[in-house]
Amino acid sequence: MNWLLVAIMATVHVPQGQDIFVFTQPTFESSKECIQYVQENPQALTLKLRSEFPSDKMERLLCVPEENVKKFLKTTMKLDSKLET
Repeated sequence: MNWLLVAIMATVHVPQGQDIFVFTQPTFESSKECIQYVQENPQALTLKLRSEFPSDKMERLLCVPEENVKKFLKTTMKLDSKLET
C-alpha cells in the first residue's frame, strides 16, 4: 500500500472549507517512512506550501493511505459539483 503526504492549510473558506495539498511525489511504503520524510525535510515542505498558498499557513501534515486520499477527493469533487448549481 502506498502512502501520501497531505497538507491541510489553516484558512477556512466558507462554504468550501480548507485548502489541502496532496504531495504525489514521493510516495511511501509505510506511514513510518512518510513521517521520517517529514522530519527530515521540513524546510522543503514549507517552501513548497508557501509557493502554493502564499497567504496561508499550514495547519497540519498527515500521512494517509493513497486509497483514502482517492476516496476523499472523489467525495469532495461530488460535493463541489453540487454547490455550483
